[in-house]
Amino acid sequence: MVATATKGSTGVDLVAAAREEVARLRRAELELSERRMGLAADLGSLEQEAGAATLDTHLGGTGTAAETIQRLVKARAELDALDAAITEARSRRREAIPAAWQAQATQLRQRAAQLLAEVAERQPKTDKLLAELAAWEHCAYAPTQALQAPLNGEQLGGAPFVRFISTPRTVLLQTEAAQLEQQAVATERQTITDRGAVLGRSATELIEQLRQWDPMRMGLALPAAAAWAERAVAALQARLARLQVQPHHPGYGSPPFLDLIWAGDDIDESRSRAASPALDN
Repeated sequence: MVATATKGSTGVDLVAAAREEVARLRRAELELSERRMGLAADLGSLEQEAGAATLDTHLGGTGTAAETIQRLVKARAELDALDAAITEARSRRREAIPAAWQAQATQLRQRAAQLLAEVAERQPKTDKLLAELAAWEHCAYAPTQALQAPLNGEQLGGAPFVRFISTPRTVLLQTEAAQLEQQAVATERQTITDRGAVLGRSATELIEQLRQWDPMRMGLALPAAAAWAERAVAALQARLARLQVQPHHPGYGSPPFLDLIWAGDDIDESRSRAASPALDN
């Protein structure tokens, strides 16, 4: 059964609008994250440029240190603003997800109310007709009920048979309304999934998996994943250097395995890892 759309006073489908708000915030988070990661990638070269300009000014009294430093300060300020914007987008989406579920539950209950209203309209006529039939036939009438299994658990003898029993329309409406209420309760009792794991051979693969995450679930922020992958790969490379892994060693030069695990907004550092095939041989 498909519930009818819940309409607001302006005729807008409230469930679709609530889910679109979740998707809109997710899109904003991804766009801001892309800007943030791009800016972070450029920051290193900008810092180096500012350092060189500052040194040139100090040594020779000439150069563009002030201008370069201003660009660096602006870039860092923008980086902070992007971090705050991403955090805000995620916070709003955490609020928008339950709101979407609540809108869906409201939709289900509205459909159930429509069915119960039809039941209330039909039942008096059904009761009147059954009473008239009972008076006419001097016998009580009621819908046929399904056969019950023997109380002692024994099977009925004889060949198996199938018995088709028609259920009254009013009873079907009541049953459907009760099922809709159960669905509504289950829908509004959902909790946000904000933990998970992604596995890849590069930071790009991890980022792409997180980019495809369901907007109704909270994946890890892309900048956090990118920063972790950079740290993990650097630590792995340092370890390979310390162990003096040689080119002839099996697995040398193969991409690492990156296993990123998180809960909430935090990376599980104890379980997340970067591994190299060269260390497994």
